[in-house]
Parts: sequence; structure tokens; C-alpha cells
Amino acid sequence: MPIIVSYSLKFVIILVAYFITAKMGLSLDAVSGFATLVWVPTGISLAALVLFGSKLWPAIFLAAALVNLTTGAPILVALGIAIGNTLEAVVAAFLLTKFTKILEFPSFSKDVFNFVVLAGFLSTAISATIGTTSLYLGGLSQPENLINTWTAWWIGDMLGNFIFFPLIIAWKNPFSRIDKKVNLELMAFLVIIIITNLSIFFKVLEDNRFLPPLRLYFIFPVLFWAALRFEKRTVTTAIAFTSLVAILSTIAGVSPFVTSGGTLSANLLNMQTFIGITSVMILTLYAVVFEREAVQRGLENRVRERTQDLEEEKTRALRGEAKEKELEIQERDFVSVASHQLLTPLALVSGYISMLVSGKLGSVDKEAKKYLEESFHGTERMSGLVKSLLTTSRIESGYIKIEKLKFDLSKLMHDVASDLNSKLESKGLDLKLSARTPILVKADQKQTREVLTNILDNAIKYTEKGSISVTISSKRKLGQVIVSDSGIGISKEALPHIFEKFFMSKNWVIKQSESHGLGLYISKLLLGMMGGTIRVESSVGIGSTFTITLPLA
Repeated sequence: MPIIVSYSLKFVIILVAYFITAKMGLSLDAVSGFATLVWVPTGISLAALVLFGSKLWPAIFLAAALVNLTTGAPILVALGIAIGNTLEAVVAAFLLTKFTKILEFPSFSKDVFNFVVLAGFLSTAISATIGTTSLYLGGLSQPENLINTWTAWWIGDMLGNFIFFPLIIAWKNPFSRIDKKVNLELMAFLVIIIITNLSIFFKVLEDNRFLPPLRLYFIFPVLFWAALRFEKRTVTTAIAFTSLVAILSTIAGVSPFVTSGGTLSANLLNMQTFIGITSVMILTLYAVVFEREAVQRGLENRVRERTQDLEEEKTRALRGEAKEKELEIQERDFVSVASHQLLTPLALVSGYISMLVSGKLGSVDKEAKKYLEESFHGTERMSGLVKSLLTTSRIESGYIKIEKLKFDLSKLMHDVASDLNSKLESKGLDLKLSARTPILVKADQKQTREVLTNILDNAIKYTEKGSISVTISSKRKLGQVIVSDSGIGISKEALPHIFEKFFMSKNWVIKQSESHGLGLYISKLLLGMMGGTIRVESSVGIGSTFTITLPLA
């Protein structure tokens, strides 16, 4: 195809796509008539310049000018807004091309971070600032509306990039080989995400036991499923579909983001804040999983190559201790890389949400802040799960070394109780601590602290009222800690399995859905490595008693 024909075709497609989606966005209660919280053209224009080159910027400029002229803006105002929209796309495309592997987006967590900063926060501020200034100078926006106008403009452009740019980049080769997992699992995922979105946002299959804010949580497991199991086209499509359903339900006035007496613009702000945080979180998780699998494949290849080398050395009777140590170092490197790659992006997401809640990036209304705080707690719980999984892996692989030293078990228990005092006070529980001093045991103090913290934290978690008693004593050359609570207890059927990996008693699951069934399993493993034991006695509705023993010094 001749160059001029190819350029003209791309020019027309970009112009038409920009114009149509822009008109749709401006019809949704735009602030000052021109700043809308639903602005798809940002993602379209950025993707166009990244895929086809910055030479297509005139298409964006012309489309933006026509949109604003036909919306009622004077010609100078329309040109000013068009300049801002064009600069926004050109600057973002330049920065992303320079500092990221943008055509592989979102395959790497570093690139997701750079994308959020450069295309999310930075370049969109250019368009919002120039556009708002143009409206003010043209007399279309009053001084008291400038902040609201700028905020709506900035967030709308930001969400346009977060949601639609990854979708377009992921589908840049629509006829490439389909995901290997196109099977019953993918079909089940498509059905479930449709039903889940309709249930959350359009109240289909609504269950009155779940208040509107709580319904939002049900989208996370489905999107996590996509990030963990499928390729980028499925993930970005799932995010875009969820965003579309959320937008339509908010416009229809039935979504959980609709507040009594709130304007459509205010409701869309709540919705877009939630969708923006969710999309960044899922893209980050996908990148972490992709990197982890890449590292794992690389290590598997290295291990396979090393295995072949070792077999050859075996036949020549040359395999030595140095080679075994090298393999051990490689395995430890993998654990270290996996830990870093999983936890760092989660900390990044928590940081962003914390900044939004604190108001450092602008004021957040009470309703949106509540959703942000719930999202923050969710990422913290996910970090806790990752840490528990890594601890379990390290114990099972023999990477945790036990350093047995003499220490006072009574003093350590007092320290643990002090650390958890705020949780006790928040639930109004009374802690009765009875201890002989000193009770000297020989074990690993750090790992013992983790075990005691886990057992006492569980007692607090599953006790709504009453008290918790802790007794420290010595018996038959053993130091002994007995933790008794008046909580919900454990059924007879569950007791034999309570220390198994991922096992959760049914009444525990109902009471604490954030638990993951690893704490007691880890505690038993650690105690076994230190020559200790743990056992439990419990009755449903009466409470539980955990007894921990360690060798006396």
C-alpha cells in the first residue's frame, strides 16, 4: 500500500474514532460543558501515536478542534483545547517510547509504574491545564469552577489512558495466535465475569445480604483470575468490559456509586476512582505474574542445562561439591527474585492508594475515600498472603535456618501481647496474662515470636466478647504457653485438619474471610524445627485452647 494511502487511512480512522468517542463522553454531564470524567479519546490518541508514530498528531489536533467547535466553543478556545489534547498525546508517546518497552505493555511491572506516572499523572495534566485555561480565558468557565473543571478533565484523561490504551496495545495484532488457555476455563471465565459485572453494577441476581459497597469486592477475585491465568488480551478486555458496565450502570442510576442527591458527574467521579485503582492493580498483578513466569522459565532452562552438565560430569566422575553449591545458589536466587517481584508492586499499589486517601493528590470526597480505604486494606491483606506463601515455601525447601539460643519465654510473650494490645482494645477484650519469670527455653527467638503472635492474633480475631487468657509455665523439661479464648471455637470434624496447609474451619471462614489457612501450618512447621509441639482443644461456641511447648534451656 502506498505511503500516502496508508497515512490517509490511519488519519481518517483516528479522526473518526476520536470524534465519536469524544462526543459520547461530552454528553455525560461534562463539567463546564467540556470536562468529562469519561474520555476514551486519550487512550485512542496515545495508542495511535505509539503504534503508528508521532507524525499522525494532526489527526488528533483536527479531531479535538472539530469536537469542541461542534460543542459550542469559540474557535480560539477550541484551538487551545486541541493544542492541549495533542501535546498530551505527543509528550506521553515520546516518554513511554523512551523509558518503557511500551509495545510489550503491560508485561513488566517497571513499565506499568512508568506508564502510571508518565501517561497517567504527568501528560494528562498538560491537557487539563491548557484546556481549563482556554475555557477560563474564553469566558466558558468561572473562577470558582476552575478546580472542579481541571480535576474532572485530568481524571477523565487519566482513566482513558489506564483503561483503553492497554486494551488497544494488547490487541494490536488481533489475528495472532489465540491464548493457549482458550478452553473450558476461558469460557467459564467469560460467563462469570459477565454475570458478576451485571450482579454488581445492574443488581442482577442481587442478594440483599450484601450492601452496595460490599458488592464491589466480588469483582476482584474474577479480575485476579484473569491476571493469574490468562494473557494480556483477556486481562485488558476484562478491565475494559468492567469499566463499560460500571459507566452504563452509573448513567442509569443503579450502580453502587450512585449517591442520593448526587449529580451524574459526582457519581462518575466515584466510579472512575474505583475503576482507575482497580485497573492499575490488575495490570500490576499481571506484570508481576508475567515476570515471575519468565524468571521461572529462565531458571528452569538454566536448571535443565545444569542437569545435563551434571549428568555428563557424572559419567566422567567429575561432579563435585562446587557444582552442587552452584545449583543451590541458583535455587535461592529464584526465591529471592520471586519475593521481590511479588511484594514490590503490591507495595506500589498500596502507596498510590495511601497517597490518594491522604489528599496529597487532591481532595477526595467521603464516599470515594471509603472505597479507597477498603481497596488499601485489600492490598495489605494480599501482601500478607504473599508473605505467608513465601514463608511456607522457604520452610518446605529448607531455606529457613533455625538458630537455637537461650531466651526468656515469659518476656517474649509479654512483648507479643504488648504488640497486639491495640487489637485487644479495639474489640474490648480482656487479656489475662499469667507467667512465671523467667522461663528459659532454647529455641529460635525470632521464629518463636512469629508463632506466639500468630496464635494470640487468631484468638483475638475469632473472639468477639469475653476474655483471652495466656499462661506461661514449665513442665517436664519443657517451656509451655497455653492460650485460651472464649471465641467461636472449632468443630470436631475440623480439629484433626486444623494444622493442614490452607485448611480453614467453616465457621472460621464465615467469620474472617481474609484468613488464608497458612498461619497454623507455618506455626507447626516452625515449632517442629525447634523441637517443640502445638496442640489444640476446642468446642464450637465455647472457645479454643492452644498449647505450645519448647525445650527448656
